[in-house]
Amino acid sequence: MEAMYLSLAPLVVLLLIAARIDWRERRIPNELNLLMAVTGLASSAMWGTPVGIWMSVAGLVLGFAILVLPFAIGAVGGGDVKILAAVGAWLGPVGVIGAFMLAQLVSLVCALWIAARKGRLTQLVSNSTYMVGNIALVKHVGIDHITEKGKQLTSVGRRLPYAVSLAIGVMAVPLLPIW
Repeated sequence: MEAMYLSLAPLVVLLLIAARIDWRERRIPNELNLLMAVTGLASSAMWGTPVGIWMSVAGLVLGFAILVLPFAIGAVGGGDVKILAAVGAWLGPVGVIGAFMLAQLVSLVCALWIAARKGRLTQLVSNSTYMVGNIALVKHVGIDHITEKGKQLTSVGRRLPYAVSLAIGVMAVPLLPIW
């Protein structure tokens, strides 16, 4: 496991930089996402890394694909899509799914905590239920309706900085039984 953490050290450093920027500015610079993706692909081409080049490419594509629909409806920003793709280049498809799931769990806990602290827990549950219902009925209500409603519904105030949740998720991935 130590070798796994060591091989992911450059990714973790870049994610912590992205997390700090995302925390302060609620954006992730394209240059940082590109650097993360390129170094992930390059590291996969080296011998002794946990992910080979083709798995790295597959992880990048899958990481991008996971957040395309949420981006299309305005639930996440473009930087979030690109950073998950970059993480996929480092972790491959299985690792990026694990990191994504862990990041979602961290984000859920943060959203619940913030909503509870602000007395908006009922509103968060109501808004979430409403959006899930709309997404299920996308053929009837249309993607524009879902996007517009998503922008109007606020439960926790400012958007959560996804890079923070993702950094925590990536650091926990080696603890999962998938590795």
